Amino acid sequence: MIGVLYICHGTRWQNGQEQSIRFVEKAKKRISVQQQEVCFLELCQPTVPEAVQKLVENGVTKIVVIPVLLLKAGHALRDIPSLIEQCQKEYPFLDVEYGEPVGVQERLTETLVDRIHEQNVNAERILLVGRGSKVERKKQDLYTVAYHLKNRLNVDVEIAYLAACVPRFEDVLQKYEQQQIKSTIVIPYLWFDGLLWQSIREEITRLQDSGKPMHLTEPLYDHPVLLEAFVSRVKETLNKGAEETSNI
Repeated sequence: MIGVLYICHGTRWQNGQEQSIRFVEKAKKRISVQQQEVCFLELCQPTVPEAVQKLVENGVTKIVVIPVLLLKAGHALRDIPSLIEQCQKEYPFLDVEYGEPVGVQERLTETLVDRIHEQNVNAERILLVGRGSKVERKKQDLYTVAYHLKNRLNVDVEIAYLAACVPRFEDVLQKYEQQQIKSTIVIPYLWFDGLLWQSIREEITRLQDSGKPMHLTEPLYDHPVLLEAFVSRVKETLNKGAEETSNI
């Protein structure tokens, strides 16, 4: 029997946990697999081993692993496979098919455009803020996202990172603080609410209080286009696993 395992990042922020679960529950309704479980990579429960155990107890012998992540970096490349390998040592009969994060898709530009329009302001510049990663591909992916957004809106798009990459978010804000800046909309390229988004909000609020024309969007959350892209990833992985099985 096949089961689907959705692995969210995890956050100490309760609203972020709940958003993750609600999003996956929406996706599950569009996937025709009986056994589907959601879990978290860190900081929340159920954990990956707990969810795998539940699937196995329900008769699952093949797990399709779906990372609930926007871009492919360390979690998708190392952390998730490592945890799954540990589970396979406990359940050596378990077959695993790995899915991809949502990744860079031009249609996802619409999610950013809608978040921008929700601000109801005519911004002269967009600041796209990513988590950051030591994986070079993720850095390039964010530049591609910015490229699509710039072409869609015909507005300047800058990039900043919260960690591991430059330019750093704090350095960009310091630059803004020291000069007369254009009206700017800040878009955190984050899926759900959490400590990272809250920390960005605090910094933007501080600049707003000092008179800077800054505006902050919500995370992407459950935008219909993002949900469709995610469901497509799940179905692609299920179909890939079915094709490989039929070719054995």
